[in-house]
Amino acid sequence: MVSCGFWKWIATQIRDCDRASLLHYRRRLPFSMSPVVVAAPIKLDCSVLEQTAFFHSPKLVDAMRRALPPEEIQILNGNLIYPYCIAKMPRQVIWDFVNFIEPRMIQIFKELGCPTEIESLKKWVANDETFCKPVNGKDTRPEYQARIGGFLGERLATVFWTIFSQRNPIEVREIKLLEPSMKI
Repeated sequence: MVSCGFWKWIATQIRDCDRASLLHYRRRLPFSMSPVVVAAPIKLDCSVLEQTAFFHSPKLVDAMRRALPPEEIQILNGNLIYPYCIAKMPRQVIWDFVNFIEPRMIQIFKELGCPTEIESLKKWVANDETFCKPVNGKDTRPEYQARIGGFLGERLATVFWTIFSQRNPIEVREIKLLEPSMKI
């Protein structure tokens, strides 16, 4: 099921004074004492929505436009994206993050008219010509395109961190790739 279940589980497992980190299997955030640390945004050569339409599907962008309020679409019309959905944050910010991302993701999936269970989603994507249409530079494998939840999460995290950072201090850090010799 596509959801924020892992983040919810983390939030229930840590104490109020603790912080939790969600990291990518090949990337890590450098150590920091700041309460909230996120990956530094990446500047794209196009808007986030244009990039999403090209590498995934215009149909996905249409669903996002129908599901999200105009001010959030405006953020995605910009060219900055907070990558990888990795962050270090205290428990309350995790709950804020989950409560922001999950309802939007569910609404986008409803607008898209696709299943949320991963095996059914793979079949749905494989049968949808816009997700698997060959385009130079696009990974058209259904297994890859079925990761819609992750792709959406990254875009919705961009909206969340943009709005959150206007009201709260956050530290943005460059992401370090793990060296081949480092153990995960």
